[in-house]
Amino acid sequence: MRRALSPVLVLVLGCAGSDPTAAPAEPVTDATTADTSGTSGTPDTAPPVTCVPTRPCDDGNPCTYDDRCTAGLCAGTAVDCDDHRQCTLDQCDGKGGCLHEVAEGTCLLGNVCLPDGATNPNNGCEACDSAKSRIAWSIRAEQSACDDKNPCTFADYCKKGVCKKGVARTCDDENPCTGDDCDPGLPDGCRHLPISGACDDHDPCTEGSVCLAGLCRSGKTACDDGNACTTDTCLPDTGCAHVAVPDGTACTDGNACTADDGCTTGACVAGPKPNCDDASPCTNDDCDEIFGCFHTLTLDPCCTGLENVCDDKNPCTVDACGAAGGCTHQQATSPCDDLDPCTKGDACAGGACVSGGPNTCDDKNPCTEDSCNPATGCQHQATAGACDDGLACTTGDACVGGSCQGDTSKCVCQPTFATTVAKLATLVMGDSGTPGQGLDVDQKATTCAPADSCSGGIDNSLAPLSGILNQNLGKALAAGQLILLLELQSPKTDGTPFPLALYAAKLKNAGCDVTHDVCQYLVEKTTVGTDCKPLVVLNNAKIVGKKLTAGGPGTNFPFSITLFGDTVLQVTLYNGQIVGDVSLDASGTQVTGIANGLLGGGISKKAISTALEQVPDEQLPIPKAQIAPILDLLIVEDLDTKPPAGPDAASAGFRFDAIGAVIVGVKN
Repeated sequence: MRRALSPVLVLVLGCAGSDPTAAPAEPVTDATTADTSGTSGTPDTAPPVTCVPTRPCDDGNPCTYDDRCTAGLCAGTAVDCDDHRQCTLDQCDGKGGCLHEVAEGTCLLGNVCLPDGATNPNNGCEACDSAKSRIAWSIRAEQSACDDKNPCTFADYCKKGVCKKGVARTCDDENPCTGDDCDPGLPDGCRHLPISGACDDHDPCTEGSVCLAGLCRSGKTACDDGNACTTDTCLPDTGCAHVAVPDGTACTDGNACTADDGCTTGACVAGPKPNCDDASPCTNDDCDEIFGCFHTLTLDPCCTGLENVCDDKNPCTVDACGAAGGCTHQQATSPCDDLDPCTKGDACAGGACVSGGPNTCDDKNPCTEDSCNPATGCQHQATAGACDDGLACTTGDACVGGSCQGDTSKCVCQPTFATTVAKLATLVMGDSGTPGQGLDVDQKATTCAPADSCSGGIDNSLAPLSGILNQNLGKALAAGQLILLLELQSPKTDGTPFPLALYAAKLKNAGCDVTHDVCQYLVEKTTVGTDCKPLVVLNNAKIVGKKLTAGGPGTNFPFSITLFGDTVLQVTLYNGQIVGDVSLDASGTQVTGIANGLLGGGISKKAISTALEQVPDEQLPIPKAQIAPILDLLIVEDLDTKPPAGPDAASAGFRFDAIGAVIVGVKN
């Protein structure tokens, strides 16, 4: 079938229309532009045409030429005009030549088929527009979007076929500790170089914050009044608070000539003078306010240096030196030790130590037989038989291995608690993922959360919930509904690891101010195991300087969180860790409180959703059906608690301060 062809769109022998300057582009693959719709580019198979030898003939096939009659049939030399381009309509001219028309809706540029709208890879303001030209690039409409290949501009636009620069990129990362500019030579353009100087960490409880390595590092705590007899705290809403520690708390008044100083109504009161007596009659004992006790030699004629020449080494005489230098030895009546472990009540009589009577070695243990050996002292041999362990709830009490033991199956476990206990007095969820608002839970300094408000590797994906949680957390703490205790078991201040146990508890002495006073608490039975040991223990706690650290990756423990209303929800905190600055007593060894504390970890998104279902509808600010999708949108799981399974928990960060507390037992 022959077709009339436009001379503008016809490519003769596949050569016309080539653009040697255009870059190769992706070929058209849409079947609608293929060259198979009614074209005649290859020899047809038609019925044979009879003819008369020696006479001219026509075989009726436009894709043959030089037709001749052979053996009564007309046939010519075949021509294949298929140029294998999907966007051309191929035709034979019947004379051995070929014609190639570019199909509607396509362009043939640089020997490549392109659909309408395809842009020039070398000039974003040129495109294939078959209505204008099918063999040359057409200029796109004015103001069309383009890319000038400069990463420091955006919203570039076309003008008269040329891509013009749009709006300059500002590159501002809203970080006061970086200098922001744009370098066209960089793949992304923007660069953020660390700068130095002062900055604002947006924490009213710190001062002197400075830029370090591109991050605003919090300065020292602004609320420290330098008084060991106050607990210094700061809340963003109320500012600094200085609460007097319990009267009797050890302190030092700075005078070396007082001992056992103690706090009274928030002030350090001097204790009694220290005993500077070195028990030597040959020294004068005195005290200096800065250096403490010191001793100078006397002019006593009985002394030669520090040695008293009149000392007869008898504890039952009082030795003295006469004015003329002679020694006297007055008999004493004071207690003494005759060096026999099987006697007691020894006393001086007649200048000698006289035994007071036999030592029965009674250890008040009904399960031992007590005796005394002059060579080895008291001995306590285990016995058998019935006894009373002093607990009314036990049965079948009997002596076993030197101790009275009974059946405790009907008893509530009453473990022995440490004396160093801290109670969380404040607990606030961090409002961002920046230093001071949480911890690096995943131990990856290059990651942080939430993505739009984080730095320094701090993970706090739940920060968007802080506005909802903090009001309820504050109320629950002040009302004593939420009580969390940290038990420091034999803490060391030299970096030696020690156990730190966590308990939920209830107030024992009603009326005690749980936010300021050292109150008595009963721990919940659910936090103590049947073996009388705490269920949650961080065995890697340590204090270096005054910095407490505990927990970390792999540490999981139950955690109470007040989500809505008065409902306290129990969830598991994964990779839980605690840091804080401890307050020490005058000896520098006893912990009396924790300031600038941070608690971090991960909480399962599913657990939060499940916990939400437990909250009564009347305690919710809006219908539960509306809260669920909001939480689903806000909570992003960013922690992998079971690598390499992938993120399965949302990171959370809390700030806290803790005061002293006393555990008196387990709540029945």
